[in-house]
Amino acid sequence: MKSQDPLDHFFSELCRAEGAQAITNSLAWLGAFVITQDGIIISANAAFCELLEQDSQTVIGTPAFDVIIVDEKIPMEARLAHDDTTSYLLKLALKNDRVKLVQVTPHLLSLNGKTCRLAAFTDMSENAALKHAGDRFQEVFSAAGIGIARVDLDGSWLECNEKLCEILGYRKDELLKMSFQAITHPDDLDTELLYVEEVLAGTRPTYSMEKRYRHKQGHYIWARLTVTLVMDGVNEPLYFVSLIQEITAEKQAEAATEKLNQALENLSFTDGLTGIGNRRKFDTALSNEWRRARREKTRIALILADIDHFKEFNDELGHLAGDECLKKIASTLEQHANRVSDCVARYGGEEFVILLPGVSLKDALNMAEECRKAVEKLNISDGSNDPESVATISLGVAEVDPSHENASEALIDAADHKMYEAKRDGRNQVMPRP
Repeated sequence: MKSQDPLDHFFSELCRAEGAQAITNSLAWLGAFVITQDGIIISANAAFCELLEQDSQTVIGTPAFDVIIVDEKIPMEARLAHDDTTSYLLKLALKNDRVKLVQVTPHLLSLNGKTCRLAAFTDMSENAALKHAGDRFQEVFSAAGIGIARVDLDGSWLECNEKLCEILGYRKDELLKMSFQAITHPDDLDTELLYVEEVLAGTRPTYSMEKRYRHKQGHYIWARLTVTLVMDGVNEPLYFVSLIQEITAEKQAEAATEKLNQALENLSFTDGLTGIGNRRKFDTALSNEWRRARREKTRIALILADIDHFKEFNDELGHLAGDECLKKIASTLEQHANRVSDCVARYGGEEFVILLPGVSLKDALNMAEECRKAVEKLNISDGSNDPESVATISLGVAEVDPSHENASEALIDAADHKMYEAKRDGRNQVMPRP
């Protein structure tokens, strides 16, 4: 297959942005149509219909083979089969067995994910001269619904259409005194300059990127940029052709969606009552930290804490008081386990869990004892007749080396066993003892 030249790429990008009929209409000085790989005409401009001496309703939907003479069909099938994009002479079949000689300049397009073929026709029977590529660009500039510019090799604007001026907020004379570097967001400039260097070096034929331009009013707008280098007859670079579509609204919608998704994800990992992590967050954190610990050959410690006599607390003081007790204790535990890698979560009911990656058993026991003392100092009445009696917690601590064949559940079971040992031994304590 022949490689795509700059005009091929330019027309393909424009067709993707505006549609097949728009690209044929933009070539108003030439007859032009777009056909599918099956050879069906899906768009045709007025100039082409005039060449055939037929109206557009008759032409569109017609097989391309029906508008050429019989002798041309086999060569045409070969061109379509091999995606041949070289120019050639063709005889069109007119009414009353008349024939018209035209020169065809084809281009391959991608339309809705499917390869199509744009063909521009020049009436050779009347010796109409081919237009220079620059003239064609000038016509497209004025008709296109996206920003189009010719850019010098140093980045200065050589030519731009009204749509680009509308997007950037500058008058044409103002914009032509500037360079694209001057209005590119600093965070995007290095990436684009690297692409420019690669295109000029011949390591890539074109580049596309999403970038930010500084609007004349001072704010930044988002744009989808596609740039192609145009060469002269001896393969020397002449200038760049840039297609610029504003996508600010699209990016804002993406940001809003991302923010919403993040909020929903945070909710799915947050306990609705206490505001700390929930069981799902703990399970996810344990799975991730377990894999990392095995990879980095580090250890993991775990603290399980349970509020002592919480059922009696609820029965005596009511569930509202029980909820406040849970909130205060959850906040206290979170204040003590405050590293980025730590995970404090409500494990279920009145149980809490603290995951401590990379922490030794000794340090985990010390933290558990600090948490126990801090909860006791909250002086939350346990609802008993003794005014000195306050809510307390019992804690179990375990630590494992995940590089062994231990399942993560073994860590939970070990901490759970120690927590119940603390309860059987009198509550309001840490097991094993620090």
